[in-house]
Amino acid sequence: MTDIQANSQVEDRHKAKVGLFVQAERRRDARQPATARATMITLVLFVAAGLVFAAVTPLRELVRASGTIVPTGRSIAIEHLNGGIVADVFVSEGERVKKGDLLAILDSPELTRNVARARDSLAHVEHRLAGTLGLLSLMKFSTGESPHFLEMDTALVENEHADARQALFVERQRVLQSQIEQATIMIETLENARDIAVKRAHGQEDQVSRFSNLAQQGHVSAFTLIAAEDRLGELRGELASAEVALARAVGQQATDIAKLKDNELAHGEALLKEAYDLREQQETLKTELKGLLTQVDALSIRAPRGGVIQSVAFPMTGEVIGPDTELFELFPDAATLVAEVQVEPKDIGHISVGDSVSLKLQTFDFRRYGGTSGVIESLSPTSVTQTDGATFYRAVVSLDDSHVGSDEDKRRIQIGMEAAAEIQTNSRTILQYMLKPLDSSLRAILTER
Repeated sequence: MTDIQANSQVEDRHKAKVGLFVQAERRRDARQPATARATMITLVLFVAAGLVFAAVTPLRELVRASGTIVPTGRSIAIEHLNGGIVADVFVSEGERVKKGDLLAILDSPELTRNVARARDSLAHVEHRLAGTLGLLSLMKFSTGESPHFLEMDTALVENEHADARQALFVERQRVLQSQIEQATIMIETLENARDIAVKRAHGQEDQVSRFSNLAQQGHVSAFTLIAAEDRLGELRGELASAEVALARAVGQQATDIAKLKDNELAHGEALLKEAYDLREQQETLKTELKGLLTQVDALSIRAPRGGVIQSVAFPMTGEVIGPDTELFELFPDAATLVAEVQVEPKDIGHISVGDSVSLKLQTFDFRRYGGTSGVIESLSPTSVTQTDGATFYRAVVSLDDSHVGSDEDKRRIQIGMEAAAEIQTNSRTILQYMLKPLDSSLRAILTER
């Protein structure tokens, strides 16, 4: 009995264990469909959510291109009218200048010689003019006043511009003055001789009158009376000769005085005319010298306005430039900056005016300063072929801002900076991107013969 009971207990325990495993398997089998359903539902919901997200989430379509910052409008060509030799250049390409800044200095040997010649001529004319005015200041034309010959002679000695004509004038005036003085002495002598002749004639007249009375009374012979009358006639002849000689001397003196005055007036007029002519020459030479100095000043080439030097045609000293030759190309500050972008032919069909553009300037760190944005203003109607054979279309992008960076660390956008452009041409959802290969394949399959 004992063995049978023991075996029975063992069988009971075994059956109990087997029942537990069966129940566990049954419960596990019962849970598997519910887990699968939950998993499937989760997957379906996830896929549905992904499809909804892909269907409503837009992605930008971008065209990437390179570009350069350029100004709008035309640049200023800085030229020189007459040309010359480059003496010095003070700026280089890309340098910013202000209005009036010195860009370069030219040299013109011929112009330098002309300036020296004009200055010498002007100095000579002014020296002659000073001498002529000095002579005029010494001359006096008051009636009855003798000219200051000694002072004039001193002026002749002290100013070498006074030529032989002035010296001859002074000598002629001295000769006339000497003749006038001699005529004065002669007049005094003739007046004395006339006075003596008058006295002698009057005395002889008295004697003839007495002899006539005595002859009537018979006290004097007729011969004596006739002799006295003959003597009176001789004295009257001598008196007439003295008066004629005196009149001639006075007339000659008057002629010499008039000639002296005429010479003074003629010489004064000549000096005045010479001074007038010299003044005209002085003004002409001053005008000529002023024009030459203006040309010399024009050899110093200055910036007509503020801006950026785009190109320097003659950067080396000693180069010879011809008239009306462009020396510098200047982009003024007033010009609006735009980005000139080179679009490849394969992308041009997706781009239109008004598309938004994002620009990253190569010279600035994008992570620090960021970039700028803009809008396409125009597109070239035809493609442009470069010298290396590359073909592109030119797109002009207006900039929304002329600076990059924050207010504390702004950086100015300048002409010539290189930029990477991202042009937003369109937008599509993620689902459209995902279905594009399938759509393309189906279209290709469904159109086969």
